[in-house]
Formats: sequence, structure tokens, C-alpha cells
Amino acid sequence: MRTPIERVEQALADVAAGRSIVLIGGTADQDSYVLVAAEKSSTASIAFMIRHGSGLVCAAVTGDEADRLGLSPMSTTRTGSSTVEYLVSVDTAEGSGTGISAIDRARTLRLLADPHSLPATFTRPGHVMPVRAESSGVLGKAGAAEAATDLTRLAGSMSAGAYTALVSATDQTRMADPQEAHDFADRHGLAWLYLDDVVSYRRATETHVRATFRHNGSTILGSYTARGFHSDVTDVDFVAYTVTDVNDRRTAPQVVRHREDSADVCSLDPADSLATAMKSVVRHGHGTVVVERYSAGHSLSECARHASAVDADVAEIIRAIGYSTVASVERGGGRVASDAPVVMGLVQHGDVWQASKILESTVRTTTN
Repeated sequence: MRTPIERVEQALADVAAGRSIVLIGGTADQDSYVLVAAEKSSTASIAFMIRHGSGLVCAAVTGDEADRLGLSPMSTTRTGSSTVEYLVSVDTAEGSGTGISAIDRARTLRLLADPHSLPATFTRPGHVMPVRAESSGVLGKAGAAEAATDLTRLAGSMSAGAYTALVSATDQTRMADPQEAHDFADRHGLAWLYLDDVVSYRRATETHVRATFRHNGSTILGSYTARGFHSDVTDVDFVAYTVTDVNDRRTAPQVVRHREDSADVCSLDPADSLATAMKSVVRHGHGTVVVERYSAGHSLSECARHASAVDADVAEIIRAIGYSTVASVERGGGRVASDAPVVMGLVQHGDVWQASKILESTVRTTTN
């Protein structure tokens, strides 16, 4: 069984070579897609797409390209729950036919990915449906268009992808479910990956958490470092309090996670909660307490909907601190690993001075 990273790497190799891949939604209510780089669209690949897809061939384009080519929204008003931003359909202005054939649509797709194309290169309406992708790709919105622009960019092609929703092979009146999409890929010898794999790949290979401040201090048992971080993906701020030398190799470091919510800071004593976390790390020998600092605009309920993105933020912070392995990662609400006690509670917004006082108190309590 391939890992998400391996699946994406295989898909990128195929996209770069102009081969079709299968993008699987991952849940029963998400469509799956046949996808190819727009600039490498051929008559054969688009004919294959039309034969096994819904008939609607979409072209994922970035916002900059949509603006440059004068691709306007299909509607000025948004109704329903769909977040897909369809643009007015297009054909090539100098096509050889009506625009609906695989030959014509492949040509239109290639021109949509051509940096030399102009608004006048296309007629409107047509038979290829452009879709405006979120500028931050799957990290901003986990959709097919965003996956298409991300995959083509990562494969070294222009950030434009051609795709269509895959129809069930057993019931032509409905779309393929994830298992059918997987079986389809195996049957046709195509690389496949899940939409979430693209998210995982980007979080693992790119940096989206940036350092905001650093402060070094000391206690009677040793030094500590307070580091600030901000995630450009989740817009969450973090403070990481590292106890003792990160180069201590006697044991793998312990990482403890805290969440704070400014609306609930009176629900318990925040200093005691942070002190408890520090005690756990000091007892272990060395490690870091990572505080997720939510403001009124980032409630815990909102965070729950983006839990995997916040988890990826913490993973980046752990790497930035210099840890390659950790003995445990714990957080309020459930243990991730290790037999150490889970630290629960909310942490109040504080400053470095407060953190140093808590550390000193922790040291005295631990040595008694």
C-alpha cells in the first residue's frame, strides 16, 4: 500500500508525462475525476475523458490567468451550496469544427494553458468550462479545480488542468463512488490518489508556518526558549515553550499541546494549566509545550473543522524547533501517543515574562 506522498509523486510523474490520472474524492458525497494537464491534452486523452466522464470537460485555471484571458463568471449571483466558481464556457476562435469534438476541446484546453493566448483567442460560449481555482490551491479550498492547478504546477506544467467527473461503470445514471473510482484506475492502469493526499503532500513538502518572535531565558534547572509562529493556512498563532536543550539526546523530546480560547479563559486558571504542562515536560527531561492561541475570531468549534490543518501546523513547528522524533505528542481532548498523562485545559494569552515565572515555579515544584 503506497503512502499519500508516494501516490502524489506517482501522479506528478504521470501528469508531467501527459498521462491521465484519477483523483478520488474520498467520501461518498464527493465526486471522483479523470484529470490531465491542460497543456498536454490530446485528442486521445480528451476522448477517453468524455467516454468515461459526465461529458462536461472543465478547465481549472488560476485567478490570474482567468483575469488575463477575460474569463468572466458564469453568473453574477451565487445560489445553492456549491462553491465551484464556473466561468463562461469557451471554444477556440479558429477551431476546425463546432468545438464539441475531442479534437476541438483538446485544442481549446491547450490554448487555455498557453501563456501567449489572449482573450480574443476564444469565443464565448463554447464547449469547455473553465473553473476559477482558489489562489492558495487545496490549502485554501479542497476542490477538484484546486487539486488540478496544484498538481499541474507541482509537475512542472502550466497551472491548468483538464478534468471531468467520473461516471459509475455499473450505473450510468450516477457518479462513481470512491471504490468504483479506485477500481476504474486499476482497470485502466492509471495512477490514482485522494484529494486529501494533495493537501498532505503540500503540507509535508512546503513551509506554511512562519516564525514571528524568539526569546531565550533561563531557570534554576536550565534554559528555555519561547518561539512565536503564525500559520498562513489556518491563520492561527502559536507559542512554543521549549524546556532544556533541544540537543539532549538521552531521550526523544516530549511535545504537549494546549488550546486557548479568549472567550473561555475564565473557565479555569490558565497559569496552573500551563504549569502542569511544563511539569510534564520537565519530568520527562526535555521537550516543548505548543500553545494554539485562538482569538475570538478563531473559536474552538471553528478549529475542530480544521483539525487536520492545525495538526499539520504543529508538525511544521516541531520540525522548525529541530525535533526529528518525539517521545509523545499530547493534547487536551485525547492522546496522540505515549503513556504520559494528557494535559487538558485552556491557556491564557501571556507574555514571555509570565512564561518564565511559570517555568521557575514548575522547576521548584518538580524538584520537591
